[in-house]
Amino acid sequence: MNMNKNIKDFKNISFLVKVIVRGLFFFIFPAAYSSAFSGAKYAVSRISSGEPIELNPFVMILIGLLAFTILFGRYFCGFACAFGTYGDVLYEISVRVRKKFKKKPFAFSIESGLWLKYGKYICAVALLALCYFGKESIIGKISPWTVFSRLEALSLPDKGNIIGVFIFLALSILMLFEKRFFCRFLCPMGAIFAIMPVFPPSQLGRNRSRCFGKCKQCINVCPANITITDTTCDENGEADIPEIPIQLGDSSMGECFACGKCVESCPANNIKSVTILKEYKGLMWIVIKGAVLAVLLYFLMF
Repeated sequence: MNMNKNIKDFKNISFLVKVIVRGLFFFIFPAAYSSAFSGAKYAVSRISSGEPIELNPFVMILIGLLAFTILFGRYFCGFACAFGTYGDVLYEISVRVRKKFKKKPFAFSIESGLWLKYGKYICAVALLALCYFGKESIIGKISPWTVFSRLEALSLPDKGNIIGVFIFLALSILMLFEKRFFCRFLCPMGAIFAIMPVFPPSQLGRNRSRCFGKCKQCINVCPANITITDTTCDENGEADIPEIPIQLGDSSMGECFACGKCVESCPANNIKSVTILKEYKGLMWIVIKGAVLAVLLYFLMF
């Protein structure tokens, strides 16, 4: 009874901590995402014109977030991106509604997700190509982020952004049914973050031979359907897991949002990371990384 109560108490505290962290970033740094992408657009435009790239505030925010991602993984995507939080709220609402009406959740298959993830790279290349060829104004007319930013500021979208309104509505509907739809499949900044290397202390690993049979709990709770990399190899460099079938999923740390759900849910306590730990130590890291990122963004944005 006490153990069950402790587990329930931890889940409630964990939920509260994550809501507070996301809420603070949502209301204090809502423009961090758009500022970073503005830095990327500016850099490409300057390269196109043959002019030097100056370290303006947008470029500094971009560099700061890239450096933070290398150190701690895509924590910004998991906890600090306002649009990501908006998508998570929509998905959580749809989950609760489906449970109430006993409807099975809709989701893309893992196989589909592995292909659809390349959509964000296509979006990033297409948008940056517009900047390169001097067509940056088109982005403002079709950007769903511009619509979201105006709504968050409690103002109506501009009439010139009508296409962006329809794209925003379409994304909102899709985010109701598929977890992290925009982040996984269409986000141009997500594509940039995904190709960043992640320092070993923030990488996830596991000994697959210690998993319980065909358990896929880590994949089931993962917003990106990631298969955790096996860190145990024999003398030939091959993973020593012959009795357990390979799990389908993306093993790239670039797709990981550093949310820690896999670590928390693993029944074998088998997933390891220095900066993504289980239970209260894990919550402490969420707060520490959030504080570091908040200080970084404060000095870069204000």
